Amino acid sequence: NKSGTELSKNASRRNARSIRRLYDRYKQRRKILVKLFRELEMMPSEQMQNLPSMELYRLRKKALDEKISLQELGRIFLLLNQRRGFKSSKKSLNKNTEEAKELKGLYIQMEDNSNKMREAGARTIGEYFYSLYEKNKNLPNWHNPDEPVERIRARFIYRKLYSDEFDKIWEFQQQFYPNALTTENYKKIKENCIFYQRPLKSQKHLVSRCRFEPNKRVAPKSSFEF
Repeated sequence: NKSGTELSKNASRRNARSIRRLYDRYKQRRKILVKLFRELEMMPSEQMQNLPSMELYRLRKKALDEKISLQELGRIFLLLNQRRGFKSSKKSLNKNTEEAKELKGLYIQMEDNSNKMREAGARTIGEYFYSLYEKNKNLPNWHNPDEPVERIRARFIYRKLYSDEFDKIWEFQQQFYPNALTTENYKKIKENCIFYQRPLKSQKHLVSRCRFEPNKRVAPKSSFEF
């Protein structure tokens, strides 16, 4: 190991495993949403699920100010379930590790995107992304009117921005669908599914047993008992 810069032999396996777990959890959340949306008549049609990206962002902006159908609302929430932003669950990292440096770079990108959203006067991250499509209308000889002037994919966004967008859309549309958009369903859809964050697993089992009193765990070096 050279100053903590080299990756362990198992790093690639660990990263692949993390990606598989994230995908599995996304599929689990989607399965729960689909079942709930069918009960509430919010499940979008197959045609609506295949909307072009620009139309999806237009719909997210429209939902802030105009009534949309329950199926369109369900389509927005399925998208937020797929791209719900970044939130780290790690309390602390060694500042000299590659993982810590990478995390710092992510926070810089996320802060930059948050500042751009505020500078554009957008109320939500979805509205800001749609504004990138609208900008290309004023550009001469733009190669594709259905593409934004800046790439949207591969951006890192704070999860809070997506959470705030969910709340703004839910609050406005609730007046049109009070029977479907209830407090109970808000908790089921948002808190227990889309933005659910699994708590960190306990690592107490990794603490060694005391060689003098095997039924007790060892004391930390910083404790008086040690």
